[in-house]
Amino acid sequence: MNIFLDESNCKSALLPFTLTRHSSEIRVGILTIAQKWKHLTGATIHTYAHNLPQDTITIPANVIPNSHNVNSILSAAANQLLPLVDDHLFFINHPW
Repeated sequence: MNIFLDESNCKSALLPFTLTRHSSEIRVGILTIAQKWKHLTGATIHTYAHNLPQDTITIPANVIPNSHNVNSILSAAANQLLPLVDDHLFFINHPW
């Protein structure tokens, strides 16, 4: 499985952190968002859109995965739907 973490809709909201790094490289606890996706799914994580494999799932880079929401986010992204908002879905929308 391949996951593309798309920062096109969240990069400007997360300034100044995103001036020097991709949005998925922001630490949330001990891991970055990209590391959390890799750990929970075992997928190959892509942060830039060039040369993406055909079976890539696109997910917003500011979505924070956890063991409660990872399957619902992946199924919504595979169907090109927005994930439903619930108590287990978290986004980073501000740098502080």
